[in-house]
Formats: sequence, C-alpha cells, structure tokens
Amino acid sequence: MRRLYVVLGNAVISLIIWLAALIVLSFTEVPTESFKANPFISYTFFVFQMPLYCLVLYGSYSLCDIGYHLIVLGKLTL
Repeated sequence: MRRLYVVLGNAVISLIIWLAALIVLSFTEVPTESFKANPFISYTFFVFQMPLYCLVLYGSYSLCDIGYHLIVLGKLTL
C-alpha cells in the first residue's frame, strides 16, 4: 500500500508542476501577437498537449511489450 501512496504523491507533484507551467506560459506567451496569429505553434500548446502525448507513448510501449511477450511465450510452447 505504501507504493501506491508514493505513486499518487508523484502524480500529484507532476500535476502541480504541469499546471504551474501552464499558468506561467499563459501570462507570458498568450498576450503576444505571434500567439494570437497561430496558437498551435507555441510553447503553451506543447505543454498543454504533454499529458496526452505521454499517454500515447505509454500505450504504445505497453502494446509493444505485450506483443513481445506473446511472441516469446508462443515460441516456448512449440
């Protein structure tokens, strides 16, 4: 159970850092003209998309890991 609290604590710290970065970037980058012209090419957009990107990377890693183990287990049963 202690491991769960460590993981949850790290997740909360990561969430706070991510939200702080979004707040800082929103005050520094959003008022600029380049952000108003194209907000998709900015640091704010990159930081905003980071959790989704990490989720996709984790899913890809999990699928590759599961596939590898299925291949290894398939060779062991032959």
